[in-house]
Amino acid sequence: MSGPRVVVVGAGFGAGAHLRALKELGADVAAVVTGHPQRRAAALALFPGARVDWPASEALRRGADLVIVASPAATHLDIVREAARRGIDVVVEKPLDATLARAEELVAVARDAGIGLAVCLQHRYKPAGQALRALLGSGGLGGFTGGTVSVPWYRSASYYAEPGRGSYARDGGGVLITQAIHALDLFVSVVGVPQRVWARTATVAQPMEAEDTVAGVLDYGCGRLVSLHATVAAYPGRDEELTVSGTTGTAVLGAAELNVCTASGPEVLVADPAPPTAAVRSTAVKSTAVDPGAMPTAWHRALLLDAVEAFAAHREPLANGPSALATHRVVAALYESAKRDAWVEL
Repeated sequence: MSGPRVVVVGAGFGAGAHLRALKELGADVAAVVTGHPQRRAAALALFPGARVDWPASEALRRGADLVIVASPAATHLDIVREAARRGIDVVVEKPLDATLARAEELVAVARDAGIGLAVCLQHRYKPAGQALRALLGSGGLGGFTGGTVSVPWYRSASYYAEPGRGSYARDGGGVLITQAIHALDLFVSVVGVPQRVWARTATVAQPMEAEDTVAGVLDYGCGRLVSLHATVAAYPGRDEELTVSGTTGTAVLGAAELNVCTASGPEVLVADPAPPTAAVRSTAVKSTAVDPGAMPTAWHRALLLDAVEAFAAHREPLANGPSALATHRVVAALYESAKRDAWVEL
């Protein structure tokens, strides 16, 4: 990815895959913004020629072509405002921000300033996700009848030792907005936005303010219901799975693999490039279901390349702001439903 001078804001879990992907792409990383000594050292190990700044305004003041915003969710809008004032394109980690109001403002700020905006919803770019999109677009499953979104992940208590992680003020919530948003976004971006939602949230095991478990229903009308279950309390953690059912077939997307069953029988459309050696994953097997540091970089590379090409061509990338906002509205409606103990219309 030659050309743009990149500033990366943040160097924690959210930034790790970005930094590794940028290294693999041979990107020109001018600066990394972090005040954490260990993260500073890790960033310099990847990019010894980069400046390490704090705060973000210092790095942006010297100029850049692209800023990757991978700091805590509640800081995203303020950083994008500053980038917009300087005419710098942005790639923002999910979620857009900690609240729906701030997420809507962020998208409006980028639009009004005329800068490029992509959102790190990288599951849209994995081959299995692209194949699922193409399958539904071609009518390969017939008419949509229902499905499931399952995210049975696990996080150790040490993951929540960082101040503010899993809080409403910093992150906007728990498992739904931080972990399950990827699987939910892929489903919504492929199938569409439901008519209404219902949800319940709970904190079962993790030492956090917000929810570690959510169960819900996405109602697409005409009896087409999609069940949602997500948790970070399902020891030892298993990969996420989506199912999409239609009048002529059902697709099952698990992690990086897509299987389809029709009248002709089962078929693997996209195989997992690195399947587990055992029948059941354990914590010894690296997976984002267990370890947030195990994020593969291929999907981030595809997202970054698409973003840079889209910004240069003045088009919207696949993971654009308005479509990410549609998913954020579904997340916000699920939280509202859990709060009100009622169905919430979208």
